[in-house]
Amino acid sequence: TSYKGRFKRYINGDFIMIRYTIKEIYFKAVKQMGGMWEQIIMGPPSVRIVWFLANFTRLTPNQVTVISFLVGVFSAVAFYLNSYILGAILYELSFMIDTSDGKLSRLLGKSTKTGVVFDGMLDTLRLFIVSLALSFSYYKLTNNYLIFVYMFTAVFLIMFFAFTGLFIMYRSGPEPEIKEKKKIE
Repeated sequence: TSYKGRFKRYINGDFIMIRYTIKEIYFKAVKQMGGMWEQIIMGPPSVRIVWFLANFTRLTPNQVTVISFLVGVFSAVAFYLNSYILGAILYELSFMIDTSDGKLSRLLGKSTKTGVVFDGMLDTLRLFIVSLALSFSYYKLTNNYLIFVYMFTAVFLIMFFAFTGLFIMYRSGPEPEIKEKKKIE
């Protein structure tokens, strides 16, 4: 990529080059398909997160996935402590960061099936931990043990289908970069 015509930013006494613009990120990294919540609400802020990560950090997409998971764990702690508003804010922040890791990997050309599976596994684990924390919180308030039966049934089914889909996706076809190379050739 040619840096000619890119604008420079003066930060901490140094000039740095902006490698990616917001428009380029939308063009190169944003999937056209996805849920309405992801496209309309989470899309624009996550593109700004990707802009910052791609231009000013050296974080890899897998590191962003781990950060997203950790924010999700903090949301579970907040839910467990009956701080539902903070838990909800942290969970949405976790989801916003999670939508950024895929965009970052597509932008940098580092998208792999292993990364997709790693992301999917941590997403499912985050869902399980948050569901467990909400169940314990509800149980502390009501002493109704059936909440655990409902939660484990729902999360088991979600995890079963998620992991089955990840396994099928991982076992089928070549890596994403190989598909792109074939298109170019």
